[in-house]
Amino acid sequence: QQHAQLPALWLREPIGARQLLADDRACPPDLRDFTWRYFRGRCSLDEWVATAHPGGTRAVAFLPDGRLVSGGSDGKLRYWRPPEADGEPVAAHRGAVHALVLLGGAVVTGGQDGTLKVWADGAAEPARTATLPAAVHALSANPAGGWVAAGCDDGRVRLYEAATGRAGATLGGAGGAVRAVACGPAGDTLAAGGADGLVRLWDVAGRAVLREWDCRGEPVLGLAFAPGGEFVVATGERGGVRVWDVRTGRCRELRGHLMPVRGAAVSPTGDRIATGGGDNYLK
Repeated sequence: QQHAQLPALWLREPIGARQLLADDRACPPDLRDFTWRYFRGRCSLDEWVATAHPGGTRAVAFLPDGRLVSGGSDGKLRYWRPPEADGEPVAAHRGAVHALVLLGGAVVTGGQDGTLKVWADGAAEPARTATLPAAVHALSANPAGGWVAAGCDDGRVRLYEAATGRAGATLGGAGGAVRAVACGPAGDTLAAGGADGLVRLWDVAGRAVLREWDCRGEPVLGLAFAPGGEFVVATGERGGVRVWDVRTGRCRELRGHLMPVRGAAVSPTGDRIATGGGDNYLK
């Protein structure tokens, strides 16, 4: 009876079909016959899977040589060369590693312990450490200027020079934790959003808010700029995806997610947007 759902389900929702196939009650192990094996193969996404961090992986990025670096709830960094792990975990933060970015060949991390750390590739100790007044939830790098923006639990965005660890501007005004930050492609603007459901577009040099966009009270979890800076994508806790035109302030809503959407990416050509979140779908 359960197998009867699979011909339609694997085409429409391969992840849901895989969950059904793995359910011992729906598909008891002693009844897993040729049909079960056939659909298991059809639902394969040919992905590489590794157990990275107990409690969950919070951040991941590709290194220039194709390896991966990840940070997780265990406070550690790990370097990977799929399909095998490469090297031992590095103790990075006291508490979860919430965010990491690459800048100038270094890995920059931010964590629950309120520190910002700059790491040489694979190093066991950070090259520089900056102590912030609050936990760091989000990071974004400005390669042109060599600085990193840190979204913090106290509602502020703090800028730091990665090469020196020197503190720069502090941008305030949020009514709750800043959960997402994104540097504009030219480096002169910065988008920040968080618990108050607002996205603020900042003039970095002038430390002034250029625009403020209301996500209808939905906490913001992810932000991404178009490559040309013409629009900003904001994703939210209730499944919302909003595309804001920087020049006009107009908003276009993209629907389809039913659970929190934690991040977005815009293609290099600017004509495609990818989103992913708690409903297991990448759209």
